[in-house]
Amino acid sequence: MRELVGGGTAPTRYEIGRVAKPEEIQARDISVLPANAGLPPGHRTTREGKGLYSSLCATCHGPNGEGRESYAALVGGRGSLTGAKPVLTVGSYWPFATTVWDYIHRAMPYVAPGTLTPDQVYALTAFLLHAEGIIGEDTEMNERTLPLVKMPNRDGFVADPRPDIGSKKGGPRHRPEPRDRPPPLLGELDDTLTDSFQDYGVIKVFKSVRLPSARVKA
Repeated sequence: MRELVGGGTAPTRYEIGRVAKPEEIQARDISVLPANAGLPPGHRTTREGKGLYSSLCATCHGPNGEGRESYAALVGGRGSLTGAKPVLTVGSYWPFATTVWDYIHRAMPYVAPGTLTPDQVYALTAFLLHAEGIIGEDTEMNERTLPLVKMPNRDGFVADPRPDIGSKKGGPRHRPEPRDRPPPLLGELDDTLTDSFQDYGVIKVFKSVRLPSARVKA
């Protein structure tokens, strides 16, 4: 232990490792924000994404994104969020197209996450957006056009009003939560978590919904 000025002690430094280099930090700085901050240069269309999806994604998510067995559907589910069994997909639930790019980039394909090039991610994102009828088949997705895409559920989110979370958009702990979905029972919540994207922020949203007799916090 080392004595600090003004009293107290600090843990001994063992001089293990080294300070990360700027380029090493940059290589891991892959987060993409809704307004396009973080999107790398690149471009592709649905036509280019179709073959890529068939070879990398269809085994789990079905040939058209409809889902397969325990793997989540990626398309469909429009209008289901207010029902007893909401189907969370790119078109029915996700509020920003840039989030689709971010998730594919960091977490897919399942057996080799993080191995896709930016162009491949743009291609797959374009394919899914077209499958949902959000963009045209020849519409190019790139770092400029992708943030301009208006998702069907873009206005289905509101700020969490609880004082311990913060209600100001862009605040340090701001999280959206579904506006129109009825409060689920705890069992229904568990099923939703199991069937949706378990490693992504979608789960944090459902952990903050109001329950009839309890609240589940993230």
